[in-house]
Amino acid sequence: MKNKGFTIFESTVVLLVSAIVLGAVFGLTSLNKNFYEFQKTKLLLAENLRLAQDLSFKKIEVNINNSTSTVCGIGILISKSNYLGIVYATSGENVDCYKIASDTPGEFNFTNKSPNLYFAKNAQIITDRNNPLIVFEELKDYEIRYSTGNAPNSFNSTSIMFLHPYGDPLIYVDNNKIDFANKFNLILTKNQDNATISITNAGQIISE
Repeated sequence: MKNKGFTIFESTVVLLVSAIVLGAVFGLTSLNKNFYEFQKTKLLLAENLRLAQDLSFKKIEVNINNSTSTVCGIGILISKSNYLGIVYATSGENVDCYKIASDTPGEFNFTNKSPNLYFAKNAQIITDRNNPLIVFEELKDYEIRYSTGNAPNSFNSTSIMFLHPYGDPLIYVDNNKIDFANKFNLILTKNQDNATISITNAGQIISE
């Protein structure tokens, strides 16, 4: 009686099918991982914007060069490669943050200057740019644009500040103050994935 076994042809077919199945599994795993990472980046940016806004509701005073300063704005500075949690504070008695924003709004524009105060993930205001708790995330391989209802536009830098004590947004893009009637949209793209984080003129933050 002949022993039945796989022929070379049959073995080759089995190996090819196995390779195709394994390739499909690894491909789906990679796609799922990329999708998860994209969603994580989007949600983290939205949460950090909300954290900045939540902190802006509070009356916070910081000591800078032995002088007490009032925090008037807390926000996010976004470039093409990363984003950073930033803080604007000013010294003086009975500081009116909204008056500063009305009279000299450029004080809150960090697209043309470097911050010296930051906020951390534990909601503390810090001066150390290298603090491991600082709100800072890379945006490698992401395309990030903005729109106010029209076609999306590219940018080099945008600072999104929330003013004390009501959390209203004050936004600059590449040194230009952005006035918007409805929403300011941040549009994130990586490979085939797209997401939008919207900030309404009332300060509501919406992640889509």
